[in-house]
Amino acid sequence: MSQIVNTAHAKSTINIQLLAVTIQVMSTCHKIFSTTYILPTILEKLIRKNCKKVEATQFSCLKEAGIVQPKPAVLYRKGEFSNKFIMILTGRAVVTIGKEEMRLEAGAWHNFGTEVLDAMVEAIDRSANQTTSRSTMSLNTEVTNNTIGFIPDFDAVILYECKFCEITAPDLLLAYNSSQIMQNNSKVQVVRSNSRSSLIEEIPKETSTPIRNGSVKLRTVSESETVKLLPKNDTCHFKKIADAETEENEDEQEQEEQEEE
Repeated sequence: MSQIVNTAHAKSTINIQLLAVTIQVMSTCHKIFSTTYILPTILEKLIRKNCKKVEATQFSCLKEAGIVQPKPAVLYRKGEFSNKFIMILTGRAVVTIGKEEMRLEAGAWHNFGTEVLDAMVEAIDRSANQTTSRSTMSLNTEVTNNTIGFIPDFDAVILYECKFCEITAPDLLLAYNSSQIMQNNSKVQVVRSNSRSSLIEEIPKETSTPIRNGSVKLRTVSESETVKLLPKNDTCHFKKIADAETEENEDEQEQEEQEEE
């Protein structure tokens, strides 16, 4: 007996090394996983969220004895519509194809359902030529109406322990919309920072008055500084007046000396 276990909250399911390799392989296997459509941070969350595993249950001993027949974990059924893209991470899947029902094994990094990725890219490109509101509605409509997908001509099951990543069309749409929101927010922040820097450059610096304990401290000006601030003609005028006063004092002294004689 085998069972599919969703491991979105199981941190031990996919380690850092396997996650890094998965991101690298997935970003190069199809253009929808490139930065044009999905950002790397969003792609990492997408893989973590949709990573699943098939593990053997406690009836493995009975399975070996032939008492309990293994129940396969079905990935695809022939002739049934599917909107899933699946990449095998570890282990292997068994594929039955053709009228003769040939059985083949698909190992690590083999993927199924690239038709879903192609259909999603076409839908996104079509919506790019429309307005923002109409493009969002058209994408959501195509995904909800199950128009993005394919009908496989093969069966794919898992009989043994296996780890794989299963991404549906709604998952791709959510990742694309999240990436667009993050890109728009980053552009707005750049514009704001540029505008602020230009405003700071245009505004002249004003002299600040020192403040102590919440009150304004007034600075006193010395007499020497006051004289320096006065115009030159005023200083000359003051000098002339001073010279005239000294001459009058000298005349008074001469008159007093003559009277004494």
